[in-house]
Amino acid sequence: MSRHTALVSAEIAFVLLTLATCATAGDTYKVLHLFNGNDGANPEAGLIFDAFGNLYGTTAWGGAGGGEGTIFQLDLDPNGRWIEHVLYRFCQTGTCADGARPTGGLIFDSAGSLYGTTQVGGSAGQGTVFQLKRGSNGKWTEQVLYSFCQTDGCADGASPNAPLVFDEAGDLYGTTTGGGEYGAGTVFQLASDDGGNWREHVLYSFCALPGCADGEYPQAGVIIDNYGNLYGTTPYGGWDGGEACPNGGGTCGTVFELVRHESGKWREQVLHSFHHYDGAQPDTGLVFDGSGTLFGTTYWGGVYGSGVIFQLIPRADGVWMETVVHQFDTLVHPSGTPVFDVAGNLYGTVENTTSYEGAVFELSPGQDGAWTLAVLHAFSRNGARGADPQAGVILDPGGNVYGTTFTGGLCCGPYNGNGLVFEITP
Repeated sequence: MSRHTALVSAEIAFVLLTLATCATAGDTYKVLHLFNGNDGANPEAGLIFDAFGNLYGTTAWGGAGGGEGTIFQLDLDPNGRWIEHVLYRFCQTGTCADGARPTGGLIFDSAGSLYGTTQVGGSAGQGTVFQLKRGSNGKWTEQVLYSFCQTDGCADGASPNAPLVFDEAGDLYGTTTGGGEYGAGTVFQLASDDGGNWREHVLYSFCALPGCADGEYPQAGVIIDNYGNLYGTTPYGGWDGGEACPNGGGTCGTVFELVRHESGKWREQVLHSFHHYDGAQPDTGLVFDGSGTLFGTTYWGGVYGSGVIFQLIPRADGVWMETVVHQFDTLVHPSGTPVFDVAGNLYGTVENTTSYEGAVFELSPGQDGAWTLAVLHAFSRNGARGADPQAGVILDPGGNVYGTTFTGGLCCGPYNGNGLVFEITP
């Protein structure tokens, strides 16, 4: 956290208030849906669009019955109102064999089926990968493709916390925060056979190297490049030079790559180990820009200890060079995977600010290599219009920004309410 004196903090708060007021005056913030508990509560993940512009997402809690989370759809009616439809409520069995607490986001396949993960539930209680398929009658049916912890010690992984990604062959890839050969999490693949059965393969178990220099406990998913290589982050592990990482102890985390060899085996390479001054504890995903540079965020670290946005640029010799693009100070703790627009601007969220309960920001590159931050919307401590965004945002073709807040939606206070879905028109 910032070590500024009270006087400097007050001055920064005033500057942020002025910036947020100016930014808000030029945009339109709209609440599209308030969750009431029965239809879901506390969305931790972001949203996705279908081909018709409908929105889809998950809530980690809520839903009739067990209250262990939902999958929802929002579509626009002819009157310009967004209507929510609950597609599935988790924990439909006494043991939650169908999964519970979907904290990661969703993805579509080419046929329009949805795929995601649940943090707990399943046959062993350690999480699932699921599919949601729409029938000819319009109803959606859930199928558990894999339940984790099917082996001794959960060597196959446990507690997936992030969205999945498809490769060109239709195989699914993801991470688990726990389990694996060493208990520090995994990267896994799910591949279907001709009979439609899905088989899980652990591609890598973390903490395989002394001192966990290869990373520990991945919280975010992986992304895939044009060659089929996988990239992701771990909030712990990495080389620490013998010094503990501030704000949580241990090591400061890594960015890693998994490369598949001709033999079919995967090899992990740490592209960067954080040291706090350049960021600490990356717990969100990565994104490529058009030139193949990786961008991401860290929850802690940097000059002010409030997190950073970083880039990793590949060199001809295979070494990736990290540069801090932005140091957060009055905006505290970036909370979602960033996203680019077509012009190369970067959008994201933070959990907190000096004066507000989170914010949505835009970071624009300049010709001199410097990036300029603008606050698109700051969530009030009142909480009536949302608070504490835990996920990143998405953009429609018109540049409008959509996202979720974990709490808020009722007056008064940030924790009054079950969260909401919002839209920002710049």
